[in-house]
Amino acid sequence: MLSKTKSQNKWLLFRIGRCHQRYSTRYYSWPDSIYNIHKQPRGLPEICEQFAHIYLFADDAKLFKHVICDEDHKALQLGLNALQDWSNKWLLKLNILKCKTVFFGRNINKNYTYSLQGTQLERLEHMKDLGVIFDNELNFVQHCKEKINTAYSYLGIIKRNFIYLDEDAFGMLYKSLVRSHLEYANSVWNLHRLG
Repeated sequence: MLSKTKSQNKWLLFRIGRCHQRYSTRYYSWPDSIYNIHKQPRGLPEICEQFAHIYLFADDAKLFKHVICDEDHKALQLGLNALQDWSNKWLLKLNILKCKTVFFGRNINKNYTYSLQGTQLERLEHMKDLGVIFDNELNFVQHCKEKINTAYSYLGIIKRNFIYLDEDAFGMLYKSLVRSHLEYANSVWNLHRLG
């Protein structure tokens, strides 16, 4: 999405595939678009929260619901339909290939399929969100393995490229390159579970 300033108004250009379209019938200014997503009485959170909970972060939206029975599955699908209607209203095209479903829990009916625009959403066993890998049982084993492998690879880079290091220089490199990866979001995946 590209923006262009012309006098006092900001115009949005939507990039769809290889062509750019400029909508002159509606004037979208960036602050108004953000305002419409979060603050309008009928904005995205208010529309979707009739059916399910929604979290918004930058350009990502996560729709979720505690599912106990089939009615909860149907309510979550209604929330997805409301999300699709809202995006069509505001001329925002969803990338269906990036929309996924994950079921968290043990005793859950995982046979239900969700869809957007008539396309079934892909079901995953784990997904990466903000640098943390969440699996369907929330045990974070795969996330811990990935972080340990990343730490070892950075230790190898330090060992290969910095031959003559004193303790202070190694400590600075270790804290900035290795330890930062190990400590990122550690309150989410519980470091004490490794032992």
